[in-house]
Amino acid sequence: MNVIVFDIKGEKQQGLLQAMGLLKEQRHCICAVGGGGKTTIIKALAFEFIKQQDKVLSLTTTKIKAPDYGILIKEESFALVEQASGIITVALPFKGEKLTGVSKEFQRQLLKEYPVVLIEADGSKGLPSKAPNETEPVIPEETTTVIAIQGIDALNCPIQEVCHRPERVCELLGKSSDQLLTKEDMAELFLNERGLKKRVNGAEYWTIIQKVDTKERVKMAQSIASIMEERGFHNILYTTSLDRIKAEKEENIKID
Repeated sequence: MNVIVFDIKGEKQQGLLQAMGLLKEQRHCICAVGGGGKTTIIKALAFEFIKQQDKVLSLTTTKIKAPDYGILIKEESFALVEQASGIITVALPFKGEKLTGVSKEFQRQLLKEYPVVLIEADGSKGLPSKAPNETEPVIPEETTTVIAIQGIDALNCPIQEVCHRPERVCELLGKSSDQLLTKEDMAELFLNERGLKKRVNGAEYWTIIQKVDTKERVKMAQSIASIMEERGFHNILYTTSLDRIKAEKEENIKID
C-alpha cells in the first residue's frame, strides 16, 4: 500500500521526506507514536529513505508483527546487521508471531553507527487515537523527529470505541468515555505534552492525520488543523492510500 501525502492546504507532496524537509545528508532517528497507522508510516519512510541509502534500520519499542518487506533479524547481532543491506528490521521474538524491541544498549549501538533509524515507539492496538500511559512513549534521546498519528475515523465517535487507553484520554480531556471525540479534542491530543507530544523534548515534531480519503474527510482534517494553527503549530500533514484513491479519484480528495 502506497501512502500519498498532502499538506494541510490540500497540495500533494512527493512523499513524507519532501513534506517534512528531511535531508539525506543528515542523520535521522525518527519515532512514530499515536494511533493505528504507525507501521504504515514507518514502511513508507523506509521505502523513501532506501532510495537514498544502502541501509535503513527499523526498530520497535513496543510489540509488532513481523514486517512483510525487507530483511528481519531476530537477534542482537551487530555482525548480521553489518552484513545485510536494504531495509532491515531488528526485533526479538516475543509471543506467537509477535516481536519486541532490542535492549537499550544494542539500540544505542545501532543509532550511533547507522544514519537512518526508524522506530515504532508505542502501541495502540489498531485504534485510531490514544493517550500514553506513564511508560509511553519510549523515545531515545538520539531522536531527531517525532511523528504523531491519529486517524480521522476517530472524529465524532465515542472515546471508548476509538481510543487506546480511553481512561487516559478522558483524564486529559476532562470527558467521560461515552462522550464523542471532537475536532478540538483531537487537536488537544496532538499538542498536549501529556498527550501525543509527550517526551518529544528537542526533536522536531510532526502530526499526521490518516485515512483522509474523501472530500468530507479532507474538510474534517482541515478543521482540526485550523485549531492547531490557531495555537501556533503548523507541522501538519494528512495522508490517504493508493487503495483508497482507486475508490475515489485523486482529484476528488483535494478541496476545490
